[in-house]
Formats: sequence, C-alpha cells, structure tokens
Amino acid sequence: MAAMMEITSAFKARAHLLKLLGDELIGDDRLAIFELVKNAYDADATKVEVMLDLGSTNPKIVVTDHQGHGMSEETILGKWMEIGTDSKRKERIRSPRFKRMPLGGKGVGRLAVHM
Repeated sequence: MAAMMEITSAFKARAHLLKLLGDELIGDDRLAIFELVKNAYDADATKVEVMLDLGSTNPKIVVTDHQGHGMSEETILGKWMEIGTDSKRKERIRSPRFKRMPLGGKGVGRLAVHM
C-alpha cells in the first residue's frame, strides 16, 4: 500500500464571489452603509460623512471618516483582506483614542464595500 502524502493548499475565489457573499451576508444597501459607518466608529473617527452621488452616469455612495486611525498595510493585507478573520474576536480591545469597544466582530463587514 502506498504511503499517504500530506498536501496543504488554500481556497481560491473569484472576485465576483465577494459581491455574492456581500449580497447574502449584508442584505441591503442601508445595512452596507451602516457596516462602513461602524468601521469608522471602530477606527475612532470623530465624524463620518455619507455622500450619495446618484445624479451621474456612474452613481456611487462615498463614506468618508475624519480623524480615524486607519489601518497599516500589514493590517490591510493580513487581516482586512481575509474574509472572516478572527482578529477582532480574539482580542476585544478598546480603541486607542476614545476607548470604544469595537462594533464589528464577525469579519464580514468589509464585504459591504462590494454592495
């Protein structure tokens, strides 16, 4: 009998899967905007603006926060770009500036940008 060889691999997904997941997990556009505002809150933003640009040929919604602490490149690539990461579930720590408990925690709010 041949010996079993251990093989490791990672799942791969196409970009359109993010929209499909966003539609199923986020639900509707209002909830998607709310998820993005929660991200700004978690980043200690002092103000969040939601701009609706619906009159152009390329309508869009722009969510901008002010004075939030943002994310490092390492956080974006190592945590934010990984759907469902447990980084917030492991460490429920308060935000650095206003000591806010994070509102996000499931790791799926980032799919709101695809709604």
